Amino acid sequence: MRRAARADGNQALIVEALRKEGHVVWNIKWPVDLLVRPARGTRWLPMEVKDSSQAWRLTDDQTAFLSLAGDCPAAVVTDVDGALRAVAAVCGGDDDA
Repeated sequence: MRRAARADGNQALIVEALRKEGHVVWNIKWPVDLLVRPARGTRWLPMEVKDSSQAWRLTDDQTAFLSLAGDCPAAVVTDVDGALRAVAAVCGGDDDA
């Protein structure tokens, strides 16, 4: 199994923006880049960061992980706005938020 050698260039900005909003962010690298717990929630959100300035595709492991997530939330994002929207969607559907 091949793992990415480096994070996408936009990942640091996304992590910084999420943390600034009070969300907990873990850089887990595999099978997706981040694990995010919304500031007002109790559910974790697996998040894959892709660089929108480049052609990209999900790895086989990422595709399998997202397929197995079923009804559990998971997100693929390319920018800060998308990451914040994904977290807001989890918070909006969280009964414990």
